[in-house]
Amino acid sequence: MRKRVKRLNLNQSSKQHDKSLIKNLFTSLMMYGKVTTTKPRAAALKAYSLSKVSAYNKLGTSLDSKRWLKAEVSTVKYSKRVAEKLKQLSKNFAVSVVQTQPRKGDSAPQYEVTVINFEAQKTNEQ
Repeated sequence: MRKRVKRLNLNQSSKQHDKSLIKNLFTSLMMYGKVTTTKPRAAALKAYSLSKVSAYNKLGTSLDSKRWLKAEVSTVKYSKRVAEKLKQLSKNFAVSVVQTQPRKGDSAPQYEVTVINFEAQKTNEQ
């Protein structure tokens, strides 16, 4: 008898691959401010990033936040940079998903996930 699979289907072979894919996309989103991907991955990334940023805000600046960040960011070498970005964007964090031109190879619809006011935060740093 067929059972319903209760997880996101991101065309990966297992649940662990889905998790690592979303973590890598989240890290790229925090580093660069925008990511271009397909619709299901964009929707999953938006939900993931909103939940993770709100969880980070609840932790504050304790040891728990450092441990959480180490677990949630894809690689350790980006964790300090992502922590700085999260501190800057924590109060007014919002993500937008906009459809862009289709991918050249297979004409799959592409979506751009951007952090709103990411560039404004970047100019305030300099």
